[in-house]
Amino acid sequence: MIDTVFHYDDTPIRVSHDCCTDPVGRTEDGLLVRSASAESDTLSTITIGPHENLRKIYVFWSLVTTGEHFDLLYVPDTQTLFVGGGSHSASIDTATMSIIQQNDITLFWAFERRRQFVLELGELECFLYDLHGKLIDEAPVDPPYEINETDGGINLVSIVVGSQWLTFPA
Repeated sequence: MIDTVFHYDDTPIRVSHDCCTDPVGRTEDGLLVRSASAESDTLSTITIGPHENLRKIYVFWSLVTTGEHFDLLYVPDTQTLFVGGGSHSASIDTATMSIIQQNDITLFWAFERRRQFVLELGELECFLYDLHGKLIDEAPVDPPYEINETDGGINLVSIVVGSQWLTFPA
């Protein structure tokens, strides 16, 4: 098991990863986010907040290769958690403990905060969300690709797919 604790502003967040073939019986005290992959083999437990207001989120996903990424981005102002790993990503409202958006993707890479938005990077697709976790736009890509931010949005340029845009709302 790998266990990590970090803080976003004053919010403590603990993440642990464990090998798991079936999350039944291990996730009743929190929200379960489940990948559509039939080969899910990892249960990540995320606890957010101080002990008196502890919220638990479980992510059941597939760690296909050692090159897989698991990433979190927390937006304290909106209490939105972005989580991704393997072939799955999700945005979660931690105040209501509800899933806002889920994506089954080719390979998740990372989240980045860009202005008042969150950019999700992946092997073959990228997504743009508002800070509340609502999907704004998506675009196909192929590696390697360049990322260029403008006032109008994010331009993704790759060899096969060419120039694609994730457009900022007006």
